[in-house]
Amino acid sequence: MSNNASTDLPPVMLGPSTRVLYVEDNPDDRLLLTRDLSRAMPGISVASVSSQQEFEQALGTGQFNVVITDFALGWGDGLKILHGVKTRYASCPVIMYTCSGNEEIAVTAMKGGLHDYILKNRNHIPRLADSIRAALSREEMDRQLRATRTRLSWLMNSLEVGIFSATPAGDMVNGNRYLKQLLQLPPAPAQWPRMNTLVSQPNAWEELMVALNTGRQSVSAEWRLSLANGQMRWFQIKVALAIGSGGETMVEGI
Repeated sequence: MSNNASTDLPPVMLGPSTRVLYVEDNPDDRLLLTRDLSRAMPGISVASVSSQQEFEQALGTGQFNVVITDFALGWGDGLKILHGVKTRYASCPVIMYTCSGNEEIAVTAMKGGLHDYILKNRNHIPRLADSIRAALSREEMDRQLRATRTRLSWLMNSLEVGIFSATPAGDMVNGNRYLKQLLQLPPAPAQWPRMNTLVSQPNAWEELMVALNTGRQSVSAEWRLSLANGQMRWFQIKVALAIGSGGETMVEGI
C-alpha cells in the first residue's frame, strides 16, 4: 500500500558436532549407552550427568544439541529433566530412554514437548540413533525457518511501502511498520479496524474479493481510506490470494 498524495542453542549440523547430554544415575547404563551410541553414530560426543548439581551446571553451559534422560533418577525424574531443559532451551530435543516408565508417563512427557520415548534396551540403540538424527534434522529446519522469518520481518519493516495480511472477510492480521504509520494504526493487530470499514467507497473490499475469486492472480485499486485522526487519504493498493500457515485462505496486499 502506498500513499499517492525462547533462548536458542547454538546451530548444529549432523555429524561430529553433535553433542548429547545423557542424564542417568546408573554408572553401568552410562557406560553402555556412551559406547553403543558412539558406535552407531561415529564422532558423536556424549557427556553424562548423574546428579542434580551436574545437570544444573550442564544447563548453564548449554553445550549440547540433544538431551537423553532416564525416567527414574535418585534425585528426580525424567519429567523434571524435560521441564528443566524446555524451560531453558525450548527448541532442544529431549528423548526419554528408560525401562521404568509407562504409557501414562509417555503421554504426559509428549504433551510437555518430549521428542521421543524409547524403552531402554541395547537392541533399541539403532532406533535411538535414528531418533537423534531426526530430532536434530527437524531442529535445523526449524532454525532455518526462524532465521528466514526474522530476515523477512526485517525486510518488510525496512520498506517504505505498507504491507498487510488480511482474511477474506477483511480482518487485518498483520502489517509492517510503514503500514501502521500510513494508516495511524494502534500497535496490536487485534485493535485494527476491518479493511471494509476503512474504505470510503461502499462494498470496495467485497468487490475486490469477487475479482480475486474469478481467478485473477492479483487485483489493483485506488481507495480513499479514513485515518485515525479523521482525515481521508487516497491510496493505491494491490492484493492477491495466498495460503496461510494453517492452510487457510489469506489476502496479501501492498
